[in-house]
Amino acid sequence: MRIGRFRRILFPPRCGACDQVFSPDEEGFCRGCNDLVIRVTKNCCVKCGRTLTDETRALCDDCRSKKHLFSEGRSVYVYDGPMREAMYRFKYSGRYSAAEAFARDALDLWGSWFEGMGFDMIVPVPMYPAKERRRGFNQAGVFAKALSAETGIPVREALERVRKTPPMKGLSRYHSQ
Repeated sequence: MRIGRFRRILFPPRCGACDQVFSPDEEGFCRGCNDLVIRVTKNCCVKCGRTLTDETRALCDDCRSKKHLFSEGRSVYVYDGPMREAMYRFKYSGRYSAAEAFARDALDLWGSWFEGMGFDMIVPVPMYPAKERRRGFNQAGVFAKALSAETGIPVREALERVRKTPPMKGLSRYHSQ
């Protein structure tokens, strides 16, 4: 018996959204949640990756009206329904295996974009040290490592967080203006 199969028997993988134990052919999300998770389509803002409702536009309202400090970004999921629960479990319950599913979905959607960009490295955004100690890990770092495993692009811890900032989930879109 391969180690992976043995590990799966001892520690059965669970759906990141509903926590149901997977059947042998499932991974990432169970069938029920997978049908409800909305992956971002190609109809998205060319700057930030947010889903667009108007197919004739290239930029979302936010990117049209505000200058961002990044050149390009891509979204993988719409943060709604089971994806909210999956993200919560990943960030606050240490569900590291979700990062692998997130990375696979990211490459399924944006693999050609990754290849075309010619990235030299993946740099996760660091957490404030006290917050990382409380949580026990940096979810951006875990996702970066999963993405690196899928792409072969190395991860470099090239940034340092030097001050405590408010959590993004509590900020409005106008907070930094």
